[in-house]
Amino acid sequence: MTDIQRLLRLRAVTTRLREVPGMVLLLDWVRRHYRSHAGPVLVHDFEGSIRIEVRLDEHMGSQIFWYGSYSREVLRVLGRLLTPGMIVVDAGANIGEISLLAARMVQPEGMVFSFEPVPELASRLRRNASLNRFSGIEVIECGLGEQARQAEMYRPDAPFQDGTLHAGLATLYANADRAESVGKISLTTLDAFVHARGLPRIDLLKVDVEGAELPLLRGAAAVLRDFRPWLILEVQEETSRAAGYTQQEILTYLEGFGYRFVRLGRRGRIEPLTVTTLEAFQNVVAIPTGRTL
Repeated sequence: MTDIQRLLRLRAVTTRLREVPGMVLLLDWVRRHYRSHAGPVLVHDFEGSIRIEVRLDEHMGSQIFWYGSYSREVLRVLGRLLTPGMIVVDAGANIGEISLLAARMVQPEGMVFSFEPVPELASRLRRNASLNRFSGIEVIECGLGEQARQAEMYRPDAPFQDGTLHAGLATLYANADRAESVGKISLTTLDAFVHARGLPRIDLLKVDVEGAELPLLRGAAAVLRDFRPWLILEVQEETSRAAGYTQQEILTYLEGFGYRFVRLGRRGRIEPLTVTTLEAFQNVVAIPTGRTL
């Protein structure tokens, strides 16, 4: 039996144990213990049948491998929002955890546009898309913002708290923890992209862009006004502050387009959310007027 086969056999146990109360510390120990494993590992059964290549020394990849997913609550809500034929934009797509599941859900007629400005992550995202032969996914090595421009991007220059790497924390807004330059990236606006492609609609927009959420939404004003897509956003006090605004401003801006909000809680809970009940970190679903979740 090869090392990879042993890891996959152990993974079959840990992904089931995630559902057992009190197993969190044990599973976290396993994840940390194997973080020194070098090279990519191919998972064949992500969300049932999706293939995704991950690295065990990375924060996101190790959780996908050992726990079964990283963005568990977001993956769950996708099943309530997406149907075949929809058009999805995944801003901050990383290696494709959300994009891959969305692509499967909207096939055969739908489309997922996956924006990932970090070259290494965009390359790995393309690899993961090709592993599944999804025709309805396009990787765009570009960021989304308030205007088209070139901008410097920064990432952590030290491992995450658990000793893993976290390339997904790259941001346009340097701070004490994210000061190592990734280099310059290209930015465009979602409105400009939609106009250039002649897209008839956007049905869902997922946004996880480490502080650039409000600028991105400002550059998507026409999309929000004309298409009223579902939104899934990571809203975080620290990254908003580093970008020069408050997280409350994100919700206030969206309220101007008629959106209301819920927080994605643990174990699939949907919790009401307002500007005054924001916590330091949450995944938010913004619900367009006239729709229910």
